[in-house]
Amino acid sequence: MKFIYWLSVLGWLLIMYILADIFYESFGWWVLLLGIPVYLVGEILMNKLFPNREETLSNAALKRTLKKELKKPLKKYDDYEFIAGIYHTLSEVEKAIQIMEEAVQNKQFSNEELGRGYIFLGFLYSDMKENSKASDYLHKGLNLMNDENFKYSEAFKNIIEFFIKNNDKERAKFWLNNLLQRQSYDKKFKKLDVLQKEWV
Repeated sequence: MKFIYWLSVLGWLLIMYILADIFYESFGWWVLLLGIPVYLVGEILMNKLFPNREETLSNAALKRTLKKELKKPLKKYDDYEFIAGIYHTLSEVEKAIQIMEEAVQNKQFSNEELGRGYIFLGFLYSDMKENSKASDYLHKGLNLMNDENFKYSEAFKNIIEFFIKNNDKERAKFWLNNLLQRQSYDKKFKKLDVLQKEWV
């Protein structure tokens, strides 16, 4: 594919060079005549041949980062989350799950970190359509963090919506009330009020 693209670019260069040499003596006209068609044809061909090129380039960069990061030992919780996040972005959900399963087995991490790990696993399992397992992991993650004064995140809204969507009303009601009470130290938890008005 790339060979065809570069061959067409060289072809246009040659045609434009000949036309410019025959009809125009001005260097400015030569550059204009040569540059614009080459750019336009190149863009059209690249979009036709590589419709997802930006995503492909982004994925290639992520894979390079992943390869580099995997050479280092995973020590901190954030290391595991970072690697799993890359796998998730690359749609390698099973590998992301494997990394996070290792993370939540590490007893050196704080309850908040382990809770975040189980919540991440819950979302990963929901991507795999394993909703029952996802619900259990989300519940376990919140339970681990229950005694912590963690900050508000949009993830909590997503968790409650997940419970509601999966007809896990008991957990939805319990955690919605729990999270709303946390306005005492973080006013942003008030954003969850909308769920109470819509559903409860």
